[in-house]
Amino acid sequence: MLSLLLNVLLASNAQATIQMPLSDGAKPAIQQAASVQFELNSSGDVFSPKEMLSMPRPGSGVANPDGDLVIVPVSQYSFETKKTNKTIYISPLDSSVNPIEFPVVNGGEAFWLDSRTLAHVVNENIFAVTLDYNATAFAAGSSSFVRVPRAPYLVGSFPIGSGPTNFKFTGSKKVHAIPNQKDNLQHILVFSANVYPDYDLNTVKEQDKKWENRGNSALVYDELFVRRWDEYATDKKTRLFSVELNWKDDSLGGTWTLGTDYFKVLEHTEHVYLVPLKGGLVPRE
Repeated sequence: MLSLLLNVLLASNAQATIQMPLSDGAKPAIQQAASVQFELNSSGDVFSPKEMLSMPRPGSGVANPDGDLVIVPVSQYSFETKKTNKTIYISPLDSSVNPIEFPVVNGGEAFWLDSRTLAHVVNENIFAVTLDYNATAFAAGSSSFVRVPRAPYLVGSFPIGSGPTNFKFTGSKKVHAIPNQKDNLQHILVFSANVYPDYDLNTVKEQDKKWENRGNSALVYDELFVRRWDEYATDKKTRLFSVELNWKDDSLGGTWTLGTDYFKVLEHTEHVYLVPLKGGLVPRE
């Protein structure tokens, strides 16, 4: 039995030796692939990459406090103008009619202040856009079920250069509330901004200028990570802030104003607010 096993092992070793290629040390021949000219097909029956990149990209819809209207931000890149056009669509929730389009010429973000008022933030300024929703016109199938009865007004301005984004508003007012019901809601706007280690919105512009004029472009890192997509990490971090938005009744139907005291939500911590990566209307760190 032992001799039989040895014969099997010797036979398998001999076979393995015979099957080993290039045992004489010769180098394998490298076969050159044929050169192929690649060209994107853009015929009418092909969904080309250009058409894909030019398609509208909707963001997440946000309903108002009364639950009868919704806003949907949409961005669309144009190869002709080399720009991304941004639009806000407003539509009744209980409907299949076409939404109303509000072009956003200068970009920015939008959120509900109350069920009939949109906040539009562009650069460091907040504007309020009052909406008049005509349920009768909507029921009749009219496309003019929403109109703007008064010119947009300035709610307030953030410190120049602070670049606020990612707005979350708590305490939005309902229009169809119980008559004479007291509004006990605290209207707090939470947002993020890229600030320096001093955690101060008011010094961002000045410190940005010092950074740009530092006299060299060398960057030294002693910890990860050092780069996020096409931007190198610096001393600026994305931190959270909150501020009050105040409501006052007046002859125009009420006015919103922005407070001036910014609360540093993450003060005395090393926490930062991480936002999603690039893409559409979603901001990035």
